[in-house]
Amino acid sequence: MSERIEYDLLLVGGSPSNLVLAYHFLQMAKDSGKEFSIAILEKGKEFGSHVMSGAVSNPHVLKKIWPNFEELSFPIEAVCNDSNMSVLGTSKKFDIPRKLYPKSFDKSGYLVLTLSHVVNWMAHQLQEKDKEVENVTIDLFTGFSAHKVVFEEGRVAGVAVTENASSEEDYVYAKFTAFGDKGFISRDVIDHFQLRDCPQIWSVGVKEVWQCEEDYQGKVWHTLGW
Repeated sequence: MSERIEYDLLLVGGSPSNLVLAYHFLQMAKDSGKEFSIAILEKGKEFGSHVMSGAVSNPHVLKKIWPNFEELSFPIEAVCNDSNMSVLGTSKKFDIPRKLYPKSFDKSGYLVLTLSHVVNWMAHQLQEKDKEVENVTIDLFTGFSAHKVVFEEGRVAGVAVTENASSEEDYVYAKFTAFGDKGFISRDVIDHFQLRDCPQIWSVGVKEVWQCEEDYQGKVWHTLGW
């Protein structure tokens, strides 16, 4: 009979939020001295391989978790030195003067990032941090996706990692399980606990990666219209 695989904390998906959460738990466990186990399931062949977004991020967020992130070879594409906002028309754009658009849209000094590189870096930092904490076990699994949520006695007990789970080795259990609210398996929780009696309103977005002939390093645009 297969042995039950169980952790204290199970994080489904190698997202920035899950990796930061794991890092934070590592630090808390180190401070408390209590034994703690964490598992992260990532469906890609490596952390970051399923992330296609760019980001413009305020560096103060990073400094809260990694005060010395620049010394740790954090992957920065550029620092924003030219922040713009434009309205797109059918044939041309209309630039909005900086004095007229909200201050929150001025990204001067923010970091321009490729999230796939950031996620890979964060996973590496997590592994390095784990070496310092003897009382914590952390396992990072790549190539594993969650197929459904497992419920026991009315609570989330873990996930199945194969489509037709039939034995204990097809499941990963945990005292606490976390995954994205718009993730594939979140529908199991929504249906089980009847969290969405009313239909949700959706909008559709498109992610694109552009390769430009000219050098736009450090330039950020916010656009409205089409």
